[in-house]
Formats: sequence, structure tokens, C-alpha cells
Amino acid sequence: AARGVGLIATYANQADADLFVAIHCNARGANSASVRGTETYYRKLDSLPFARVMQEEVVRTLGIPDNGALYHPKSIVVLYRTEMPSVLVEVAYLSNPEDEASSPPRSSATAPPRALPTG
Repeated sequence: AARGVGLIATYANQADADLFVAIHCNARGANSASVRGTETYYRKLDSLPFARVMQEEVVRTLGIPDNGALYHPKSIVVLYRTEMPSVLVEVAYLSNPEDEASSPPRSSATAPPRALPTG
């Protein structure tokens, strides 16, 4: 999977993209029922304004708790190999029953993409 993600970053760089967005759903093992909401991660400082806008729009569109735009301390390939501002949007926690019930994969697979162009 990491190799495929590396290729995605390479393609984005070769396409001379202005922005890069990765969309995921999160999960937790420990205390999974107590953790919920959405967060947007960034790695490079030039991505912080983009992360804040994306986070605001996802929260506004989906109406789930706002966990913020956060610096990701680990080396996530799509956040450090891309040359343009890049974010990783964790839409909801599938390990939380409430988030899972209202998460886009169940309610509307187009909800996160609808929120993102607005941002």
C-alpha cells in the first residue's frame, strides 16, 4: 500500500497539481467508542492554511465534531512527498458507533467530496 501511495504523490507532482487532498475514515482500537469527529492533518507549514479551510468545510458540511487541523508528526507519504500544499482529511471514526452510523460511506459517499471543493 505504501508504494501505491508513493505513486499517487509522484503523479500529483508530475501533474503539477496546485493542491493535494487524501480522504480517509479513521478508527481507534482502545477507547474506540469515546473517540469521534473529523480532523485534517498537514505536515508542511505551507499546508496549514489549506488544512484549516478544509477542516472548516468538512465540519460544516457533515455536522460532526471538529477535532481540528493538526500537524501530523509521522511521515505520511502523501503529506511529505507531495510538492504542493497537501492534507489528509480523516472524515469520521468508524470505530465509533455514532460516527459510523452517520459516516459518508453509509449515508452519502459524495458528502466529503462535496465539502472539499467548497473549501
